[in-house]
Amino acid sequence: MQHPECGDERLAAEGEVAVARPALHDGDLPHAARHSADAMLGNPQLPELHEALAELSAKAGGPAAARRLFPLEGEVYLGALVCRAHVEAAAGDRDAAVALIATATRFEPTMPWAEAARLTGPEVVERLGPDGMAYAVSRLAGFLPDPLPEEEQPPFRPFEQLVRAVTARHPDHALLSAMASGLIRRFGDTGEAVRLAEHAHRIDPGYLPSAMLGNALRADGRPDAGRAVWEAQLAREFDGFLAVDVAELYAATDRPAERARPTSTLVLPAQ
Repeated sequence: MQHPECGDERLAAEGEVAVARPALHDGDLPHAARHSADAMLGNPQLPELHEALAELSAKAGGPAAARRLFPLEGEVYLGALVCRAHVEAAAGDRDAAVALIATATRFEPTMPWAEAARLTGPEVVERLGPDGMAYAVSRLAGFLPDPLPEEEQPPFRPFEQLVRAVTARHPDHALLSAMASGLIRRFGDTGEAVRLAEHAHRIDPGYLPSAMLGNALRADGRPDAGRAVWEAQLAREFDGFLAVDVAELYAATDRPAERARPTSTLVLPAQ
């Protein structure tokens, strides 16, 4: 896909906005919404598009009422999903907006969705809740390579910057610190990933902080320390996925004699 600043995409987006305008004038809001969604898919940074979205929201009765024009049930068109994100932001629900932009970026990372939504602005950081940020990161991190190749990083960089800023505002939110560790680790900052995961683990030494801390330590070149965290968690509560991670870590560090040790001391829950 070409960059949306290229002439063909911009012209196509401008054409969709031009079609949306008469529909807005006639009060045919669903028709205007469909063409706005097509324009969003072509060029999410087009100023005329955002003007049309603002007018559409006003005619619908405000941004909150405009949500019905971009439903999220069933099969959702990507352009409509991003329009819904902008409507959510205008309605004041930054958590929903950021989560939707994260979803769009996951499915089509070549488009500047985050830049168009101005995700790194201070007003977003101030209004975004820690639970919302953690959920948005969960929409991305688990689907990204680990580590994320440098040439693939730019579309996701706004989320890395945002999660750092929001985590700094909510330092004692264990879930956010753990999820932030997972995303930041993929950008190669393993030292900060370890620090965040250790902090999350001190607050809440449960499954997710333990899993994130083990992964961060392994990425930071300390596989034995990561294995110790995982085995301690397995001793508290068995988890099959984590047990597999432990076995794979033994194999990766070429210690086959010890590989069976974690599972030999575990008691499986009754079926």
